Amino acid sequence: MGAPAKRVGPQIIKLSSKGFPLSAYHYKPASPSSTAPAVLIAPATGVPAYFYNTFGEYLASHGSPVVAFDYRYSGNSFLPGLPSASANANKEDKELLLRAKRQQLKAAAEVRKDREWKWDIEGAIEWMVDTYGSERDLVYVGHSVGGHLLPLTSKTHWKRMKRSLWVGAINPFSLFSTDREEHLGGVQNILDKTREYGYFPGRETKFGSDLPAGIGLQWFGWMKYPEYWAHDHAQTLAEFDGRVLALAFADDTFSQGNCERTDDVIERCPRSPASRLSLNPSELGWKPCGHVNAFSAIHDDSELWNLIKEWLLHGKVSDRFGGRRDFGVGAEGARGDAKL
Repeated sequence: MGAPAKRVGPQIIKLSSKGFPLSAYHYKPASPSSTAPAVLIAPATGVPAYFYNTFGEYLASHGSPVVAFDYRYSGNSFLPGLPSASANANKEDKELLLRAKRQQLKAAAEVRKDREWKWDIEGAIEWMVDTYGSERDLVYVGHSVGGHLLPLTSKTHWKRMKRSLWVGAINPFSLFSTDREEHLGGVQNILDKTREYGYFPGRETKFGSDLPAGIGLQWFGWMKYPEYWAHDHAQTLAEFDGRVLALAFADDTFSQGNCERTDDVIERCPRSPASRLSLNPSELGWKPCGHVNAFSAIHDDSELWNLIKEWLLHGKVSDRFGGRRDFGVGAEGARGDAKL
């Protein structure tokens, strides 16, 4: 596609998910390519869509339109009526906004990842199809829960994705400790706080933003089971056959640097022609990636982002990267247009 074009800042747009207004960022290429796929970014739990701004602009500079959205009751996806507070607002105005958001969170206590947030992904996919047409290739970036939820969407929706990238989509069963009892104790502490507050206290517990109680109760409830979300969705996951490249980082503390936590998630989707790359940022001379920062601006125009771009736009991954394992149909290397 040649040298990347200049970058253009995102346009804030509104999507609709079963009538709920979702806030999103739309990154349009300065020099659009009619052949480049359109990219949908589904964020990690508690990570706002604006976090992906530089990454979205980077992909758009290579010709692909990009959309990153906030799930309902996260980021800027709240019901109308919140008080306004800019980034430069005083402390009192920010506190007023926070209290108003928490009131909405308490009223939305029944929202779940595998229902409303799944609907939000479906709504975003529908917007992409309506905007870019049924003939345009669509590709998907699932960050953490964004990877977990794609196979739970309807087959009509996930089949629209030509391929997907999953980053940090791990089984967090041992998030708190490799000792089972200690891990379950940490899980129970979060569940107790969520029930006490009436919302998930992400800010206090260092798990991103505050969210509806139902999100936290389901998230940490799944962590009680070694199979995580497959405890409720094994049959649905077994039907997913989308093409996936999953990245596992050695400095991801959520997985304790263990790529088997990524492999476990992929293995729950046995029909998926998937590959996993295990990457050690320090050995590769990269800046830290962890669970979240692979999409941080610190990686702008880096080897990591070029790796991601080549997969999303062209279905290719350089053979320079080791630590690869193939799964599912064609695990011996047959990957269509993917040159892995």
